[in-house]
Amino acid sequence: MEVHLFAGFPAAIEGFFTLNSVFEPHTGIKKKPMSLRDRTRRGEKVCKKVYGEKYSGLRSAMDQLHPEFSDWIIQDGYGKVLSRPGLSLKERELVAMAVLAALGWRRQLNSHIAGSLNAGASIGELEAVCKAILPYIRASHAAELRRQIARASRTFIPAKKV
Repeated sequence: MEVHLFAGFPAAIEGFFTLNSVFEPHTGIKKKPMSLRDRTRRGEKVCKKVYGEKYSGLRSAMDQLHPEFSDWIIQDGYGKVLSRPGLSLKERELVAMAVLAALGWRRQLNSHIAGSLNAGASIGELEAVCKAILPYIRASHAAELRRQIARASRTFIPAKKV
């Protein structure tokens, strides 16, 4: 459970140092307190949009890995981070796709390619992100990204607008 403290957070901290050396630091962001119930509700809504019909399977699989981590994914990952103002969910999913491709996390890459599409991205937008990051990632990771986008383009059926 503690792995995110020493694998994920150091990467985030270094990422912020890099971003802040190029862009203005985010000093104007105001933190709004949110109840656990509201974070959970918001997280479930966003996660259901990303995972669509696979949401229940995701929750079941994460509960089996570790129930507290499953709650963290919903409450913090989706309820606080992915649902906050700023970037749209589609933009956040495209960023997730790029990061996961660069790091070589195949299973999560597959999920977030689908999540990008579920959040409204087009195959063309997936391909544009792919093209933009190819020079910066390992050849094996680039090949996996291309393969997964090609598979998604053959199998994805856009949701009908209601």
